[in-house]
Amino acid sequence: MAQASPSEEKQEGRNGRREEGKRLASLRPFLPSSLLVVFAIALRLWGITWSLPDERHVLTYHPDEGLNLFRGVLEKGQGRPHLDLDFYNYGGLYFYLWQGTVAVNGAYGFVQRPDPAQPTIPPSQTFGAMILTGRLLTALLGALTAWAVWALGRRLFGSRAGIAAGLLYAVIPAAVIHGHYATVDVPATFFVTVALVFAAKLLTIDRFISSSFYRLIALSGLTCGLAAAAKYNCGLVLFAPLAALWMSTGRANAEGDSVPSSLPPFLPSSLLLLAATLAGFLIGCPGVLINPSGFCRDFTFELAKSREGMGLLFVNTGNGWLYHLTSSLRFGLGMPLLLLSIAALAYAFVRRSRQDWMLLAFFIPYYLVMGWAQVRFLRYIIPLCPIIAVLVARFVTEPRANKPTIGKLLLGVSALVWVLTLAITLAMDRLMTLAPPQDQAYAYIQANVPRGSSIGLVTAPWYYTPPLSPLFTAPATGPAHARMARQVSTYELRPPDGQEWDPKVLDPSPPIYFIVSDIESEDARRIGWKPARPFFTLFEQQYTPTVFENTPSIFGIGYGKPDYVPNDWLYIYPRIIIYTWK
Repeated sequence: MAQASPSEEKQEGRNGRREEGKRLASLRPFLPSSLLVVFAIALRLWGITWSLPDERHVLTYHPDEGLNLFRGVLEKGQGRPHLDLDFYNYGGLYFYLWQGTVAVNGAYGFVQRPDPAQPTIPPSQTFGAMILTGRLLTALLGALTAWAVWALGRRLFGSRAGIAAGLLYAVIPAAVIHGHYATVDVPATFFVTVALVFAAKLLTIDRFISSSFYRLIALSGLTCGLAAAAKYNCGLVLFAPLAALWMSTGRANAEGDSVPSSLPPFLPSSLLLLAATLAGFLIGCPGVLINPSGFCRDFTFELAKSREGMGLLFVNTGNGWLYHLTSSLRFGLGMPLLLLSIAALAYAFVRRSRQDWMLLAFFIPYYLVMGWAQVRFLRYIIPLCPIIAVLVARFVTEPRANKPTIGKLLLGVSALVWVLTLAITLAMDRLMTLAPPQDQAYAYIQANVPRGSSIGLVTAPWYYTPPLSPLFTAPATGPAHARMARQVSTYELRPPDGQEWDPKVLDPSPPIYFIVSDIESEDARRIGWKPARPFFTLFEQQYTPTVFENTPSIFGIGYGKPDYVPNDWLYIYPRIIIYTWK
């Protein structure tokens, strides 16, 4: 066989380098978004093992994770895939994904958490391993949401806005902290954001082949349905592609030749969108068909809870829309980003571009529904965070040729806001690497409280109580937890009998010790609840407090702790006080 000449070899080498250069050039646009995902997942993995089950507590100090595991993942105590959850307080999609990851992990053992209390159970199948698997799934979807936000901002407002939006979403405190939990909010937000990306494609399409356009409508509807199947009210994202379709067909009528005349009219396109949304919902939440009575039972329960509230939580918190602005968004975004977000939203209402209306078509109805409910957890704002990130990014990166000084000023302010927001997130993240106050208080009790001492409780023990029984973190009713407290033999625990802050706890004489968490006392103090007043007076006059808490800080800078913190923001830094009779 003839050998290549030196000149031919050189030419082949140049061709090879040229092809390699082309391949690298084709990958270059994806490099920023890839680094963005790495950065986002790093923030969500730091502290991911916070409060996982150990010999002191069978589940975590997050009240929903154990319930989600038992009701959404386990079947007869075993972690295996099954369609009928018989648990439809939320859509089923996240739980099916969690079931799948648990099954894969059980087969290959990627995640292992040995359980000393159950040495015969494989370490990949313990409660700790299954919860950590669910958390890792949440963290991954949270990081991928940052990528989807980048894609959304890039399609709507350009590449600079895309990168800025992705970077901003990656550090939003609410998205990062709740991105550590095996719960539905962050996964649902991923599907919401992907649905918005498809809606943006519908909005900005200029030319199309009929079949590809219908396929895009179907994908948009499918992701809207999946969002609803993860969290029901996230189905409101359907308004975004509907608005995009309406504005696209309207543009065809108004601009004529700029869009092919074969553009399908709004009605058949919207019907396809609705059908695809329904299909997506049924794929992600087949319980509607498999167990309609169970679905109706749990769905109506959640509706009633939203209308009626949850005990003292959120009582007298005023207007719901104002509450979420001054509390949920204040803590979930941080004050610097909240102020910039208000300016960006105001700018969107002033500009009222087609892109603005498409985003607001979801933002407005979701915020209205969220504010109407009497249950007002901070985590409810997370599905709005992608839109906030995109609108802020557009606000600060939009070219201002006639006012370059204002443009530079906005970029400088936004950079400072990003740094401050990252610092807040790191400070909150760091809390998840510290010993929880429950464990600190438990160690103190073991070392300083004599065995058999009387210890009073103002509510039934739960995730906020030092683990004097490992079962305090188990999913159960208040009366069941009270019975658990009475079965503790090491100390004489006195839980309330039937009602919270029960005065019978003080009879025939007050306990020598009291354990009180601000998770259970914060709202009673805030509203001056009458049954709690005698306890507060007694604590101030007759007891000496010993406080256990971690407060947010990073690089030696502390952020303190306000008198009122949203309930689900307190999970990682409750204040636990052990009162000792003087």
